[in-house]
Amino acid sequence: MNEQKVILKHPIKVNNVETVELTVSRLKTKHLKLLPKEFLRKIGGSKQKLTLDILPEMVSLFAALLGISEQEAGEIDIDDLLAVADAVGNLLGN
Repeated sequence: MNEQKVILKHPIKVNNVETVELTVSRLKTKHLKLLPKEFLRKIGGSKQKLTLDILPEMVSLFAALLGISEQEAGEIDIDDLLAVADAVGNLLGN
């Protein structure tokens, strides 16, 4: 999978333009340093899921994959953030 589009239920402003769709790009090597160490550890032989408790640590990664600033990513509604997390999880193979 190359990228995934996420339709926002609650638009945000990106570069001062109201945005209703974000595109999650493919994970690249440079993004690995943005993954929390807990995510990289294997639990019982399987990767950790992107759950609500780890999401705050993932904002930098989400911003990088979405091509937006961390400040803009901080404005994403929690429902939309869960959709972004699902898209990122799909790209990570979760």
